[in-house]
Formats: sequence, structure tokens, C-alpha cells
Amino acid sequence: MKKPKCEKPTSYNCGNACINVSKNCRQVPSESFGRSRLQRLKQISQFYAQSKSKSARSLRQKAAADKLVGVVEKARKTEASELAVDRKIINQARRKARLKAEAASKREELLKLYEGVSETSVTKKGTASLLESENPVRQLKKNKLLYSKKIKGLSQEDPQEAERLSARAERVFNTSNKEAQAFLEKARKLVEVDSPTKLNSSVKTGNPRSHQKGVEVFQKMISIPGLDAPVNIVNAPPERKGRSYYKPKTNNVYMGNPDPAVVVHEMSHWLEEKVPGIREEVESFYEKRTAGEKTVKMSEVTGNKNYRDDEVTKVDKWLNPYMGKEYKNASEILSMGMELMYRNPVYLAKNDPEMFDFIYSVVRRK
Repeated sequence: MKKPKCEKPTSYNCGNACINVSKNCRQVPSESFGRSRLQRLKQISQFYAQSKSKSARSLRQKAAADKLVGVVEKARKTEASELAVDRKIINQARRKARLKAEAASKREELLKLYEGVSETSVTKKGTASLLESENPVRQLKKNKLLYSKKIKGLSQEDPQEAERLSARAERVFNTSNKEAQAFLEKARKLVEVDSPTKLNSSVKTGNPRSHQKGVEVFQKMISIPGLDAPVNIVNAPPERKGRSYYKPKTNNVYMGNPDPAVVVHEMSHWLEEKVPGIREEVESFYEKRTAGEKTVKMSEVTGNKNYRDDEVTKVDKWLNPYMGKEYKNASEILSMGMELMYRNPVYLAKNDPEMFDFIYSVVRRK
């Protein structure tokens, strides 16, 4: 009988059949050659099985080692991430503590500055009335209006005396306004940041000078690293003539008022939306101040019937009820605070030091 051809070295002839090294030969050769060949085949089979076992064990060990390396690497990354978060939290806490102390120091400086003006003022009562108001420019107009009504009544009885008093009052108003404006210029410098933020801004309105002044003032009040979002100051549309507002989720501030302080107000809405972390801090401050309070209608608390019934506020101890006005994804805390910080920082420092400290700190992100 012709012997089968077997593929070496993985199979051998064991008499009259081929067998693979991974299987057993079920025949027992009768001749010595076949028996020796079968013995050799068993030896190779054992070697092959051991090699295969070692290879499988090696692969399992490698897989286990790779898995261990993966676990260790994941743990290392997780630890690094947690350390980074911890470091960020610590840095934020340090920043807030540092700025709170700095804000308190600025308040003291503002009050000393105010005391100095009160002592040296030529028109003590007139200047004081401006600096003790939320809006010195508007207060000056009120003072003039009240005095003009008084003069008007006197002019019917004694025209000459009324004219004399009117001329004197105009001199007093001018002097008190100059003194107040000189004070406010110094006070505003005290609350400027050390490293002003250069904004990517454009002004395309009918009042470019006053609106550009508002942008420049705003830049000096904030220190936000990496703030590169554009902001466009444009005219309010005809249907909203006289109104100024920021349109959420855009880069547009619409102006219907030439007042630089209103630019500061509306740009603060833009800032609150664009800078990560600010809105969260504002919301936390608001919740802390109004904890346990119920909302009331703006029309009731202000007496202004132009407010809709769904416009509500939490009164708290805000200097203006509008500060507590509720929105879904915004607030008037930062905008009103920044506006007031520009109009009259000493008024804010004297009458709501907690609000002053918060506004001073939240726009300084370094």
C-alpha cells in the first residue's frame, strides 16, 4: 500500500495514515519504524501543546498587563483632572477673597474722598445733594426744576428779586455740578481695573462720540482674560425708538439713548452672557440676597403702570426695585450695578456695600 503524503512538520505518517500533532494517532503500528515514528510524533505533540499553552498564557498576561496599564493611565488622568478642578476652585476662592478685601479698601477710599469734598465744597448742600443721589445728572435737573418753580411764583410778586435769585441759583448749580463732576472723575478712577480689557467693538450709531465714550468707560471697568467675542453698538430700530437693549445670543447692543452710562448697562448684559462663570455668580448672589422672598409686580412696587403683570421683582434691599427684576436667563444685577458703579460709585459704596463688593469683584476674572 502506498503511504500517504503528510505535511511536515505539523503532521506525520503513523503507519498507513497521516496525523496532525494536535491529535492522537488511533492506530498502533506493528513495525518498529511506525512505532518509533509515533513516539516521535507524541513528543512533538507534547512540545506543541506546551508551546501553545505558553503562547495563550503570554497573551493573557499581556492583555492583563495592558488592562492594568489602561486602568493606571485612566486613574492618573482622573487624578490629574480632579487636581486641576481642585486647583481651579482654590484659585477662584483666593481670587474672590482677595477682591473682596480690595473692594472693602476701595469703599473706604471713596468715603474718605467724599468726606473731603463735603468739607471743602463751596456749595456744600448743592454738591451733597448730587453726590448722595443715584444719578447726579438727573438730580441736577430736578434741583433746577424745583428752583425754577419757586422763582416763577416769586416773579409775580417781585420780578427783580426773582431775577436776582435766579442768577444766583444758576451760579450755585454750575459750581455744585463742577464740584460733583470733579469728584466723580476721581471716584471712577478708583474703581477702574489695573489691566483694562481691550474689546473687539464697533460703534455704528447716530451718537458715536457718546456711545464710544460708554465703550471706553466699560473697558476700564472690567478685566476679563481672553474675551474676544465681538460687540456691536448700533441704533435701535424705529419701532423701539428711545429704548436701549441687548439682544440675547447675539453680539448687538441697540441704543436709543445717548447716555454713556446706558451703554455700560447694556454691555453688562452682553458680558454676563458671553463670559463663562459670571452668570452663575450673579445668580448665586441674587438667590442669597432674596432667599425666602416672594415676587411682587413691578407695577405695584414702583407705581409705574407701564410694567406688564408678568414683570415681577424681589424687592430685597436693592437700591432700585429694578435690580431684583426676574428673567429666565438673565438679570439686572450686573447691568444695574455696573451702571451705578459708573454714575456714582460712592452712592453704591455708602448705601449697599455688599452690592458694591460683588460688582467690583465679579468683573475681575484674574
